[in-house]
Amino acid sequence: NEAFIIETERVLSKNREDITLADLETIQELDIYGDASSIPDKISDYKNLHTLLALNGTISEIPTSITKLTKLTRINVDNNNFQEFPMILLQMPSLSSIEVNRNKIKEIPSEITTLSPHLGSLDVRYNELITLPDNIFTTEWESKLSLLTTGNQLVSDIPADWLDNFNQADNMLEFYN
Repeated sequence: NEAFIIETERVLSKNREDITLADLETIQELDIYGDASSIPDKISDYKNLHTLLALNGTISEIPTSITKLTKLTRINVDNNNFQEFPMILLQMPSLSSIEVNRNKIKEIPSEITTLSPHLGSLDVRYNELITLPDNIFTTEWESKLSLLTTGNQLVSDIPADWLDNFNQADNMLEFYN
């Protein structure tokens, strides 16, 4: 994927023919802005990657090889072509931030709560969500989950102690105590 190669060259200040596997292992952050059509299967070669931003592309899925990135704490795939929440992310217990806004996601899986020991931020703004899983509000999160939902058409019941996150978010919410 050319966008990933170009960013790797930029981060390392090397031409692609001079980049070694050892070089890839030193990279901790990749910021891909536009033109990415996929996340390469070889993403697992970036063993020390903490942050992956792949924005404004046409990505529609995340390869299973990403689960080998045990140090990845933040993934941002905003403004791509996701029709469904990337379930592979649920197999990544080190993630503290997931950003999937401006896609076409219709549902957040209830299994998102399996990340409760580490997940602190879930950004699902400007998708096509109508409801949120009830267990998101009843799960004991290690640190209170920052749940960003602006620009969806949520009609879910929201517990009172979560309501402040939603009042200014252009959703159609119902309140329950």
